[in-house]
Amino acid sequence: MTDVTKKRIVFIEPIGDPRFKQWVKSLEGVDQTIPDGFAFLGSFVRLNRKAELPVGTLLLFFGMEGSRKRQRPCVALKVVTDDGLETLYERDELDQAWALDVRDDIARIVAARRRPGPAAAGESAGSGAPTSLHQDAAPDPVGDLRRPAQRLVRADGDLRRPAQRLVRADGDLLAPADAGADGAAACTAWRRRRNAAWSDGTGDEDRQTHG
Repeated sequence: MTDVTKKRIVFIEPIGDPRFKQWVKSLEGVDQTIPDGFAFLGSFVRLNRKAELPVGTLLLFFGMEGSRKRQRPCVALKVVTDDGLETLYERDELDQAWALDVRDDIARIVAARRRPGPAAAGESAGSGAPTSLHQDAAPDPVGDLRRPAQRLVRADGDLRRPAQRLVRADGDLLAPADAGADGAAACTAWRRRRNAAWSDGTGDEDRQTHG
């Protein structure tokens, strides 16, 4: 993987015949849905000069060899190391569809270096997704550590604790909002007073409101 805190000065020497097309790109990913050179994502690096790059940077070299009448593409993939540039992959004598010949091979190398682990080497090169630095977030290994009482959710979506839900369907509040043992006793005494008031007629207005 790229170590952005550690850099190395390297000389960017192109490959192929200088009479023909040559370029070097700092490779950031491979889009396997694209059949030509645009499949290789990244920015171009100036040729025939020194560059200071982070250790682990991947560089894709492209050039052409042969005569003016017959030219053949060549490709090399190199990585910046503590000791300079190391060649990871190279092909020559390619045809004009060179990108299709090397794209999937280079995608596998990028995936293996950017996503270390057992799963990286076994990824399918034909998935069609760009092999870049992006990776899905891992699930929370800790999980939900809340107490069971905090996870009680009724079917109607009421998130309050049981003592906070002592309300009848008709809106009659049966207990204080956070009732405990004392609240339950107070609730019983309150209901007795209410029933007494209804029985002697003094609670008719309240009866009409609460049923």
